[in-house]
Amino acid sequence: MVRGQNVQRVVVIILIVFLMVSCQKNSSLDENNLEEESVVLSRRQKDILEEVGLPSKYSELNKQQRSNIVAIGELLSYVEDKYGEKFKFKGYVPGGLEKEHITLNTPFGVFRAWRELIDGEYVYDDNYVRIFAHIPYSQALGEFIEGEIGNREFKIFSGSGYFISDDMEEMIVAMDEGRILEVFSGTTSVFVDDPFEEGELEEIVQRYAEWRVPASKGQSSLTTFYLVEKEELKWINQFNFFEISESIIIRGLRCYIKESGEISIVPRGESAWKED
Repeated sequence: MVRGQNVQRVVVIILIVFLMVSCQKNSSLDENNLEEESVVLSRRQKDILEEVGLPSKYSELNKQQRSNIVAIGELLSYVEDKYGEKFKFKGYVPGGLEKEHITLNTPFGVFRAWRELIDGEYVYDDNYVRIFAHIPYSQALGEFIEGEIGNREFKIFSGSGYFISDDMEEMIVAMDEGRILEVFSGTTSVFVDDPFEEGELEEIVQRYAEWRVPASKGQSSLTTFYLVEKEELKWINQFNFFEISESIIIRGLRCYIKESGEISIVPRGESAWKED
C-alpha cells in the first residue's frame, strides 16, 4: 500500500506541476494557438481543473494551462471512445523525457494513453489491454475453482500480472481463442466462505495446482486461498481485497508454481521453497 500511495502522490504532483504554471500572466489570444472562442471545456475537464485548485473557466487559464487541459480532454476522448467506458483520471505528463500521456485508473490497476506528433498529425495508443487481460484471466481460474468447491460462495481477484510477450496483437489473438492462461500470468486471491473439513482445502488447492501447470504451459504464478466467514465475504471487492483486515481471515494457503512446473503449497506466511 505504501508503494501505491507514493505512486499516486507522484502522479498528483506531476499533474499539479504541469497544470499549475500560474506565475505567468495570461497570454493574449493572438499569441495563443487555441482560440478562446473555439474551446468549450467539458464537465470532466472542469472537474479536473477544480481538483487541483485552478479556475474552471478557459478564459481564466494561462497559455500552458489551456494547452494541457485541452490535451487531457483529447486523450480522454480517444481512450474512452475506443473502449466505450469511463475511466478515472489520475494524471497527465505533457511530454519531454516521456511521451505525452495521461494515466487512468481501473479496478485492476493503472494504465496509460499517449500520443505522438508524427508528420503533423497525432497518433494515439494505450496499454489498456494489459489491464483488461485480468478479466478473462480471473474468469478462467474461477471456472475451475467453482467446480471444485461445490455450493460454497467464493470471490476471485487478480492483482499484478504480465504477458509473456510484448506482441499485443498475438496476445489479443490468444485471449480471443481462450488461451489466456498460456500468455498471461500473475498473482491471484481467492476468498471462500468456511467451513471446510480438515484437509479439504489442501486437497482442492492441490488439484488446482495440478490443473494449472499444464494449462499455463510454463507460466509461473502465485494464488492465495483465504477462508473467511460468509458474512465477511460479501464485503470483499476488487477495491479492498488487498487490504482486508487480518481479523476476518480464518486461515489461508498459498500455491506457488514455478516456470518448471514445480509446485509448492504452504500455509499463508510461510516460505514457499525450502533450502536444499
